[in-house]
Amino acid sequence: MEQNSKKNLLVSVQLTRLNRVGRIALKDRNGNSIDCLAIPIKLNNLSIDSNNEMYLNMVAWESDKLKNGQTHLLKQSSPKEVVEKMSEEEKRLQPILGSVKPMEKKEKPLEVYEVATAAPAEPAQADDLPFF
Repeated sequence: MEQNSKKNLLVSVQLTRLNRVGRIALKDRNGNSIDCLAIPIKLNNLSIDSNNEMYLNMVAWESDKLKNGQTHLLKQSSPKEVVEKMSEEEKRLQPILGSVKPMEKKEKPLEVYEVATAAPAEPAQADDLPFF
């Protein structure tokens, strides 16, 4: 039987490395200030599906030259027509948006308990049993 080898990954994305991203303050209905991040949709080639959901498609590139337990670099995965229009220099200069590393499994130390020992109980006499 094969052992389950699922691993959880920690993914960090630096959104401020996208094109012309800006931090702005907006007001909610009650006039409270909300710290927001504005990301230009077309300029950053965000994908929009039929439900108007937006996605930033990325590729994780494995590398053994990373530090701090990181295993992969994250770069944006642009549509084919966008990549075909890029020069080799533009492709090379695409920013690294983040990294991936396995989550550390924190094992709890084994708890040790002491059990008080008592003298063994005397066996009950057969005639002391209430159901006979």
